[in-house]
Amino acid sequence: MIKPDFPTSRLNKICREILPFLDHWFTRFVVTPLLFVLPSTIVVSALANSNLLKQFEKAIGQGILGQLYSNHLMFVIAVVALTQIMRSIYSIVSHFAHEDTGLSKDNIVSVLTTIETVVQSKCNRFLRKTKIALKDKWSPSEIFTNITKPEQQIALIVQAVHGIFETLYGNKVEFRVGLMSVKNEQLTDWFVFAPENKPPKTDVTSLSTPSSAIMRALKSKSMIIVEDIQEELKKKNKDDRRFVKGSTQKNDQASILTAPIYCPNTRQPIYVISIIADRKDILQEKSRESYKWLLDLYFQRIIMEHHLYLMKEAIHEQNAA
Repeated sequence: MIKPDFPTSRLNKICREILPFLDHWFTRFVVTPLLFVLPSTIVVSALANSNLLKQFEKAIGQGILGQLYSNHLMFVIAVVALTQIMRSIYSIVSHFAHEDTGLSKDNIVSVLTTIETVVQSKCNRFLRKTKIALKDKWSPSEIFTNITKPEQQIALIVQAVHGIFETLYGNKVEFRVGLMSVKNEQLTDWFVFAPENKPPKTDVTSLSTPSSAIMRALKSKSMIIVEDIQEELKKKNKDDRRFVKGSTQKNDQASILTAPIYCPNTRQPIYVISIIADRKDILQEKSRESYKWLLDLYFQRIIMEHHLYLMKEAIHEQNAA
């Protein structure tokens, strides 16, 4: 499984490097107290010592020093300001060092909850069907075909993917998630999509165009991320595009992620997932590794249910023979 590598800003990285030094005991209990006291000590000493006053005048300028010397209130404010500036430096560094760039506890709970919903549905079906199977003495094939509902489980998994993306990005973004079936490296049809009341806008024929995001993912055997579909459509050379216009209007804004799902046995693509956000720059290239890690949690379950589906189809063919 790919480990999450959540993106961080340059400022965040710098502050994370500095913070361990600021948190060291020597810095906290020796250096920091000195820095808090030193600025005010220098100002007070400068006003009491003529030699130091001259050096201080060269450092900050005669105008500022004159104001401090003649205005006691400004002097007090300056001392307090210098002390507060020193205190603020640590707070600023600490804030940006701990900038939330990964999954929060609530996010992790949401991921586990969406997965648990899928598992709970399967568990409830097993419990219900087991009672009937024992009472009516079902054959092994009857037990398997009645208890396993891979189509239903895959639909629940896709709904879970939709749910977790909406949770991670909050109410400010709406997502549409579709799972496209693939056979012999060709798109066949939408297997399922979420939400159910918002079907995909582009037909399979249009999506089979080599420049579509889905086909790009299929042919490259990797995740495709288009941060701004309108910018992608502006590319003069269609061979460079990773998105087909389809029913997209000029004022439509969106970002899109597509990724293939492979069968471990045949190493052939079985599905391509499509995730669309209704705003540009929501799905970003810099978060690629995060998406891989997150989606892998759901892809493993889709693969398992897909193989149950294959076995179920094989049993149906045997029973029909």
